[in-house]
Amino acid sequence: MLNKKRIDPFWKLIQPEFKKELNAMIESGELTHPLVVDLDPISSCNSACRYCIDSENLHESYFSKEKISDLLEELAAMGCRAIVIVGGGEPLTYPYFDHLLNLAVKLKFHLGLVTNGLRLNKYTSVIASSCSWVRISVDAANAKTYNFLHHPQESGFTEMIDGMK
Repeated sequence: MLNKKRIDPFWKLIQPEFKKELNAMIESGELTHPLVVDLDPISSCNSACRYCIDSENLHESYFSKEKISDLLEELAAMGCRAIVIVGGGEPLTYPYFDHLLNLAVKLKFHLGLVTNGLRLNKYTSVIASSCSWVRISVDAANAKTYNFLHHPQESGFTEMIDGMK
């Protein structure tokens, strides 16, 4: 299935070899809600990576503060245990990023974050106090290569590396 030119997105969500087992869990009532949710709070980015898979989908839309609060509360009420704050854009450009993390912690979610790292210095404290793990996309060994690949609209390689420290 991986040699297809276009991968069916549902294959990623329900891979054929697990479909029977997943259906059995749902039918038995063993699995009634998601345990982990990948959350894309924004569809905007502060970089223009040459290889971005979401480049055609990026625009300035994002969840309002009220909608993100309602969503987190609904996920907590149904028993979801963890949230991975991830792309669709760059999560650290989300205008309510502090609110998102603080509410998620209050609701006792385990948190992970996937970021390009360009705004780490701005959010170091809240990330360090709330996230179990952080994945930073670093695909270059020096600033020249990084800037060629990313075209960052703000900061850059040195600031990203400093933020990771």
